[in-house]
Amino acid sequence: MYLRTLTLFLVTSLWSAHGMGMDVDSLWDYSNPQLSERRFLDTLNGLHDQEIILKTQIARSYGLRGDFAHARSILSELEPGIAKASPEARARYQIELGRTMVSAAHPADSLKATDRAAARAAVLKAASILEGTQLDSLRIDAWQMLAIVETDPAKQLKWLYQALSLAESSTQATAAEWQAALLHSTGLVTHQQHRYDEALYWFTRAEQVRRSKDNQEATWISSWMVGWTLRYLDRTDEALQTQTRLEQERQVAGKPSPFVYDELVLLYKKKGNQERADFYTKQRSALKVGS
Repeated sequence: MYLRTLTLFLVTSLWSAHGMGMDVDSLWDYSNPQLSERRFLDTLNGLHDQEIILKTQIARSYGLRGDFAHARSILSELEPGIAKASPEARARYQIELGRTMVSAAHPADSLKATDRAAARAAVLKAASILEGTQLDSLRIDAWQMLAIVETDPAKQLKWLYQALSLAESSTQATAAEWQAALLHSTGLVTHQQHRYDEALYWFTRAEQVRRSKDNQEATWISSWMVGWTLRYLDRTDEALQTQTRLEQERQVAGKPSPFVYDELVLLYKKKGNQERADFYTKQRSALKVGS
């Protein structure tokens, strides 16, 4: 009885005091989906909404492992009880259903138009369910998923701008945490459209946000994106300064990056310094395959 009471207390404590949804973020370790699955399983209990929410996250953990069939199987078991579930539970179900069909974990060449259509329908339904709620982080997740589902840059940017606006205006910490990722995604879309000045603006803002957080790897990635875009703008000296700094920082940390070396090769070639380009080509080749 004590164990049951303790479990109920732990699960209940995951819910915001202001009705802003279940705090599943505290259970997630996106770099370790197996661990995340165990946490969700450990937290499961017989309460309807919590069980649905946690199982949607277990399904997501399988999606991150590339096992989309298993993820869909878990979600299909939830379907009979979805109609009577809370808005959060129903929205999470639809978002994860969409994610099993289209996500960053899917190989780009494996996505079909029918998959995108089904994913779009599911995530739009989630966005509709969430309209008017205080579930800001979940609303942002739905909108950024729609940006992934769409292939038209104008539609992608529409959803990203909407998500970023809420991330910047929300008083909820979990919503604000989306800012860097959304700035990064917006930079990528504009870069792909060859709108390099705009891309630099978004990547620079993403870098500024990353620097305020305790995640060195994410900060390095944002800085690399800035340097990468500076090269496309033919601001070669600035790009070289950025990539050289990254090379030094990562070398000190014992984490050399093949992508930094690749950029240094290109930049030194642009400057007509073949000797330095060859040096970094050798540095790149010396790294383990796949690193």
